[in-house]
Amino acid sequence: MRIRVKLGLIVILIALIAAIPLSFYILHKAEQEKIEQTISFGKISASLIAKAAKESYIKEGGDPIDAGIEARDNIAIFKDQFKMGLAFTQTILLTRRHKGVILSQLANSDLLHDNNTIEKYVKLYQSREALPLTELETLQKSAEYRDVHCEKNISEICFFEFLNTSIQVDPETGEKIPVVLSHLLFSKNFVLAPIRKLKIFVLIAASIAVLGSIFIGYLFSRSITHPLQRLKSGVDAYGEGNFEARVDVRSRDELGELGVAFNAMSERIAAQIKEIAEHRDHLEEKVEERTRELKNAFERITSLKEQQDGDYLLTSLLINPLAKNTSTAKNIKVDFYTNQKKKFQFRKWAGEIGGDISISADLFFIHERRKIPYTFIINGDAMGKSLQGAGGAIVFGTAIQSLIGSAQKDVAIAQPPNAWLVAAFKQLNNIFLQFEGSMLMSACFILINNVTGKTYYINAEHPFGILYRSNKAYFFEKELMSHKLGTAFEFSQIEKAREFTLKDGDILIVGSDGRDDIELASEDDYKGEERRKSARNINEDETLILRRVEEGNGNLPQIAEYLMKSGTLTDDLSFVRIEFTKLAVDKKAKEKTTTENLV
Repeated sequence: MRIRVKLGLIVILIALIAAIPLSFYILHKAEQEKIEQTISFGKISASLIAKAAKESYIKEGGDPIDAGIEARDNIAIFKDQFKMGLAFTQTILLTRRHKGVILSQLANSDLLHDNNTIEKYVKLYQSREALPLTELETLQKSAEYRDVHCEKNISEICFFEFLNTSIQVDPETGEKIPVVLSHLLFSKNFVLAPIRKLKIFVLIAASIAVLGSIFIGYLFSRSITHPLQRLKSGVDAYGEGNFEARVDVRSRDELGELGVAFNAMSERIAAQIKEIAEHRDHLEEKVEERTRELKNAFERITSLKEQQDGDYLLTSLLINPLAKNTSTAKNIKVDFYTNQKKKFQFRKWAGEIGGDISISADLFFIHERRKIPYTFIINGDAMGKSLQGAGGAIVFGTAIQSLIGSAQKDVAIAQPPNAWLVAAFKQLNNIFLQFEGSMLMSACFILINNVTGKTYYINAEHPFGILYRSNKAYFFEKELMSHKLGTAFEFSQIEKAREFTLKDGDILIVGSDGRDDIELASEDDYKGEERRKSARNINEDETLILRRVEEGNGNLPQIAEYLMKSGTLTDDLSFVRIEFTKLAVDKKAKEKTTTENLV
């Protein structure tokens, strides 16, 4: 049996033992509640019986015989209360004329036969037709309720006794005259029998649980201490230099597994000691052999490193022609900033490689038989480092350049700009879906009307874009539009791009990072901002980039410089800056000048 199972059983037994006091407490509360219910019922019943007997007595004109017959009929109703422990009830006249005469009596015969002590006690009342005045005075002086002991010098309470006196006012003198005394006895043993049986059961269960816990605890402790003693003996022998010492394993629990592991360790160490002895005998030969192996390994590593750097160079030569900024609009200035994380040196060539790529181009759309110039901008980030990210950037860049080339073949695009941008996004997403999740790409797609500044925008799980207006930076997005390219989620099947209009002087900044992939420095910020100190403190403040944009006045090199001062980049970094200037057109020449001449 596993040790955790043994410990679990012990915990269960302890929980059972701990529940015993709670069980007794609950039973005690139940007993008190039962007593309170009986007392309340007894008081009410005594009052009702006394009142009914008084009315019968008055009704029969003070004749105790006729009143007794009716009183007996009244208390017969209480036979149903035998189930609640009612043992005996009687009504006694208190008038001056018939003082002490018993009107009615009722005894629970079943209860009396089951308990000789109660039967003996009740027969004292049943054997007479009237009570002696001394005994009657004793009853009258009793409280409304009291506990009655069956025998002298015995603390066990046998009865709950209830008394109630029915009073009548003399119409001539106005004096209050007691007429009838009701007397009820409830058997305590009968009332509390179910709860006491439960107490006995709980006590027996507690005794069994305690004895079982002691026995099981002994067995479990023995099953743990004996293997530990055997394991300690083996360790002591091993520590004294007896490397052939082994542990006698007799159990299959964790301690048995530990013994098996110790024996296996001993065998391995013995083998290593033997091997060391052999190495010591042939040390010089082994040193020379290891030296040759290390030299060959270093040469292979150097060769592989040079080959890898060559692959980096070739890959960068493929990416660079794709990441082109060919926008020529006079009023839309597009700037790129790219800093790939992986730097390399191959012979005389130095470069960098990563998954970030930015592209811009001029497009024309037909609107009301006129060619409207637009600027198309893309910024993307392929998932993965170095060659893996570069591979995604090459696929992305090739697809975008093919898309741009196809759009530029025609004089102008007849499709609406929003629909064309959505179609371009879907086409790119379908290409990346072919890789079945092994190649993903986050990107933002931007299409801007050069004349009006109307902008169409799609974000595929890329960092939110930033609007820099009036020396203040804001996120112009508030929620995600789509998942990364290459994810087959229904959420990625967008049907419409976001639309908004740029104002004169507005600057849009979109980028692959600058927020989450910055490891904050452990020293104070260059402007005194407080920094947390830790082994690795990745930035979690998404507004950090907004402050850096404002400090850099929307200038990409300055923004990048301030980010570098904030901490160390842990991934590729790229930004695209788009500055829009409203075109000023002469009103007289406005109708004659074609829109494409404004570019």
